[in-house]
Amino acid sequence: MTASAYDTASKAYRPSKRARLVTWNVNSVRARIDLVDRFISLQDPDILCLQEIKVQTDQFPRSWFEERGYVHQAIAGQRNHHGVATLSRLPLEEIESADWCQKGDARHIAARLPGGVKLHNFYVPQGAMSQTAR
Repeated sequence: MTASAYDTASKAYRPSKRARLVTWNVNSVRARIDLVDRFISLQDPDILCLQEIKVQTDQFPRSWFEERGYVHQAIAGQRNHHGVATLSRLPLEEIESADWCQKGDARHIAARLPGGVKLHNFYVPQGAMSQTAR
């Protein structure tokens, strides 16, 4: 038996002290949906944090993730670049996002988990200057 807080047979959340959280810079969730499916099958995370989803919030494949038990979702999408999504089998509350750079980029989403833990999901691009900017 795994330490997962999620009972895959009944698709019901069972409170426990442990949850499996994974994070992945997916670099386009729709282009890599087959890899995401395989990853979920192998790792069975309770919470999946994706960065660089590269899709607008209203075009995110919500129902695809719901069918796999991720019924609690916090998404900050953006067309063609950036974007973050927190997909959870555990309830998410107090969902919020911040525009840290004040450029309108979708790089952050936060939510409160059961027990009061606040989870922040960030997309942080590399900080090196491009050759043309030097």
